[in-house]
Amino acid sequence: MKYLIVADLHGNVNAYVKLKQIADDVKPDKIVLLGDLCDGNGAESVNNELRKIFYPIIAVRGNCDTDRIFSKLELGDKGRFFCEKIGERTLFFTHGHVYGMNIPPVLGKGDVIFFGHYHVPEVSKAQNVLRVCVGSLGKPRGYAPPTYCVLLDDEISIVNAETCETLLKTYLEEICD
Repeated sequence: MKYLIVADLHGNVNAYVKLKQIADDVKPDKIVLLGDLCDGNGAESVNNELRKIFYPIIAVRGNCDTDRIFSKLELGDKGRFFCEKIGERTLFFTHGHVYGMNIPPVLGKGDVIFFGHYHVPEVSKAQNVLRVCVGSLGKPRGYAPPTYCVLLDDEISIVNAETCETLLKTYLEEICD
């Protein structure tokens, strides 16, 4: 299974155009949007771009995704997080403002939490759980470029969306080392 994981687009229409280009290149089985999808009243513009993406999209809410805005987006609402199992591993997808650097109680040895919110990509490990902050495609902070994450089998890559350079790479088998 190949996942394309992005966060913090913040209604940036150019970032949604870039998301489509990335998806067409990566050809994921699933796109996961990790919140802060739309700022203010930009839902119509965001929906116009989302309609051009022909891959399944799953979205969780971020701290900027109000009920009023999120209900206008043409996405299913997974709430603040959702989990998927790959073999014995649990993948936990969330925005990051609730869990982020904290390990949710449903996760244990060998599991992975993917999140955004901090706008800067980072991979770390705590309590034998891999923490993957995917950065931001629409509003990076500091010196970070716009980024996205690809999970393919046991390989996790965070990629610079401007240059397609892999910035960080890790493997699920390294979690428990």
